[in-house]
Amino acid sequence: MNGCRFCGNTTTKKKIGCGPATKPEWGRWHCNGCGSFGYIDNPGVDDLGRIYETAWQDTDRSGAFAAGSTDLKIARSLLDAINFDTSQSHCLDYGGGRGVLAQALVDRGCKSLTVFEPFGQNPGLPESVSWVNDLALIQQQKYDLILMVEVLEHLLDPVDELKKIRELLSPGGKLVITTPNARGWRARIDGFKWREVQNPTHINLFSSRSLQAVLREAGYMFTKRVQRPVTYRAKGLKAVALTITQILGVDGGLRFIAATDGEGC
Repeated sequence: MNGCRFCGNTTTKKKIGCGPATKPEWGRWHCNGCGSFGYIDNPGVDDLGRIYETAWQDTDRSGAFAAGSTDLKIARSLLDAINFDTSQSHCLDYGGGRGVLAQALVDRGCKSLTVFEPFGQNPGLPESVSWVNDLALIQQQKYDLILMVEVLEHLLDPVDELKKIRELLSPGGKLVITTPNARGWRARIDGFKWREVQNPTHINLFSSRSLQAVLREAGYMFTKRVQRPVTYRAKGLKAVALTITQILGVDGGLRFIAATDGEGC
């Protein structure tokens, strides 16, 4: 690959260590235009599968880099930020991780909730929640709200997966995506040392520009970036600084709402 797969600009390449599982060379590229990161050669499905299987067996949370680290407070704050009434909606938590976001949705009164998680098992959510490990089981369903929280960066083919998800949206439905921000202030300073780049399960890391390009390619005609602050674990002055960076759009995360028609956004 000679240029960025998202914008075609030139890239800087670097070998940064031992790759996932049996992949011996961990080579990354960084776009000099849109700022995105990716693998020079993507790891194989089997390589990633072994990482995820191991992460899900961890009981001390050391596998959070692959299985998710969102807590209930963050999940609730995210739902506040997107400001969508889930109580009367058919919702899909795509890549449900350990079920934290699903629990937050249940707490909000969501009565129709499906969780798709290919590796993890139902952590004990109410019986009203449908937990599936195979996307084919719900391919005939339609959802008013689909949430992909810290999932897109893990996908080998994000455009193809987003196209599949698009088919699951009901007319006027919304897709909510959160993913690390490759043009955030920390990513700009750390470059290849940025912690999100160091996570071997992060296949692609997007900027606002590249994420919008991927969404358009997948058929989402309307996108809106959400910059209403989300409450994380920071306290005191750190919390204030995080709020300001979110408002300015230079924090470590991207939050987007996408739709196939104007009613969705």
